[in-house]
Amino acid sequence: MAFLRSLFINEAKKKGRSEEFLKTTLEYADFLDGKGLPVIFSPLHFSLLVQTDYHYLKHLISVRSDFYANYYIRKRRGGKRKISVPFVPLRIVQKYINDFILNKVDVHPKAFAFVRNKSIVDNAKVHVNQEWILNIDIKDFFTSIGVDKVYTTFRSLGYVDNLCYDFAKLCTAKLEAKSKREFLPQGAPTSPNLSNIIMRNVDRRFENFSIKNDICYSRYADDITFSGKKSKLPKISFLRKVFKEEGFQLNEKKTQYYGPNSNRRFVTGLIVKDDVKIPNRFINSTSRQIYMCEKHGVDNHIDWLKKNHGITGNYYYEWLMGKIAFINMVEPSEAKFLYDRVNRIDWGLK
Repeated sequence: MAFLRSLFINEAKKKGRSEEFLKTTLEYADFLDGKGLPVIFSPLHFSLLVQTDYHYLKHLISVRSDFYANYYIRKRRGGKRKISVPFVPLRIVQKYINDFILNKVDVHPKAFAFVRNKSIVDNAKVHVNQEWILNIDIKDFFTSIGVDKVYTTFRSLGYVDNLCYDFAKLCTAKLEAKSKREFLPQGAPTSPNLSNIIMRNVDRRFENFSIKNDICYSRYADDITFSGKKSKLPKISFLRKVFKEEGFQLNEKKTQYYGPNSNRRFVTGLIVKDDVKIPNRFINSTSRQIYMCEKHGVDNHIDWLKKNHGITGNYYYEWLMGKIAFINMVEPSEAKFLYDRVNRIDWGLK
């Protein structure tokens, strides 16, 4: 979305704008255009770009916390994660910000989550054949990123204050009843990119430490991994210090060390030693789901799941295929065998 510089100059002169006005606005526009970012002069201009009535946009900003549907999904290690999905009017505006602004901003090369052509497998491969592995976790990652950090991020890109204020409000919300804080909703299209951009300084500091100490570093969202010689791994006190200075907190309950004699060395749920593998229990549990469908039929198995575990059959096929697709990312030969079995089952989809 290139800035039409000559057209802007002609229109400004027609309206009798001063040379000082032209100089100031063109410097602003050229700076954004030079970074590949859309040139947006004001909230009113932004409302035209997103094809939303200006007064409605301001209203949307003021009541944005009410424009989310909340869901809960199970975490891999127990507990539930709150997912807040914006309703369509807010999502349209957020999608513009994400697609045309945030997607243009580089993230640190050691960030692997929410990045095109990178995956959880690429993140794990960084730590293959390393002597020791240290996994750490950021406490309340998305809720740690408040509206002030988001405002500062847009300001650092070069946008004017009133636009940055509106962008920050549109990308955050107060989603906890007892909290007055506005933070990134986990489920908004803007949150993944913003979290990576905001974490760039943490990534830079940890990467510099790793290079200096000849160890490996990677980050997948709030999961951070260091690997190498044990004596070179960062001390917990150092990690606490960096997180505190950057406005985050170490989740000390999830700190894990894996040594050379550890039977299973995990990085973001994958086994890492001389290669990257899917844990056997994940493959076995997926295979068992297929076996139950083979033995009892799909409808009978879904009825059993609903009766014994309260799990409905909505999107069961998609859920199962998603598990096999995950296996396929890491171990294609295992996945092929599972796909073949699934394709022989009568799913009643025709």
